[in-house]
Amino acid sequence: MILPQSLEQLDISYTVVNPSALPLFKINNLTYLDISYSDSALTMTFLKLRLKTFIFAGTRYEFALHQLNHLQNNNLKTVIFKEASLNDGIRHHGYRLFKDLRSIELLDISENNIWYFPDELLNRMSNLSNLYISKKLLSSIPVQLNGNTSIKILDFKNNILTSVNSTITNWADRMQQLHGMTFKLDGNAFECNCDTIDCIRLIHNTKVDLDSRSYNCKLSNGTVIDTLIAYNYLHDLFADS
Repeated sequence: MILPQSLEQLDISYTVVNPSALPLFKINNLTYLDISYSDSALTMTFLKLRLKTFIFAGTRYEFALHQLNHLQNNNLKTVIFKEASLNDGIRHHGYRLFKDLRSIELLDISENNIWYFPDELLNRMSNLSNLYISKKLLSSIPVQLNGNTSIKILDFKNNILTSVNSTITNWADRMQQLHGMTFKLDGNAFECNCDTIDCIRLIHNTKVDLDSRSYNCKLSNGTVIDTLIAYNYLHDLFADS
């Protein structure tokens, strides 16, 4: 398989191939590689690689990790692992799952049914500024983010949050003051009760760029309202709590 050495972007997504010989690509300028939705025993060996973007979606995480082990990935800036069964990867590898991704700035691990985060999973990513972890089963935002000072976008939509704890809200305010921050929380299962009053206040008082100021939330009696109504009627709703 011969490709031009000057090639900068390679998309081999939706590939089904089991070659008898492993292809060796000598490409000097490749910075973008997409192997999404592939089903293959293919192992690519690149020479003089300067990969910055690696997109992998729709196939189990083992294939992606196998490719990463054969890439010179010190220059990686963007990694997308969607629909990759990362919940199994976390169970088997723990915080070591992303040990080779220290240089990345954007990580998208949405749509993976992840329900917990090991301590230190993201700690090595000191340059991480864009984190997308939507459409999961997480009931809390990983407190390890409190040690990251580079996050500018945090997408936590469509999880099962009932509230956001003060450690994360204080951290988000610091990020807003430091360099601005976008925080996406729509589609979570928020609760409006006396234990979540501080979170309700923060939604309407913070300067962080939220994707909404009126998230749906459920009262203790099961009634569904939104956080804007809850904020405007805090005394009436929770005076007897």
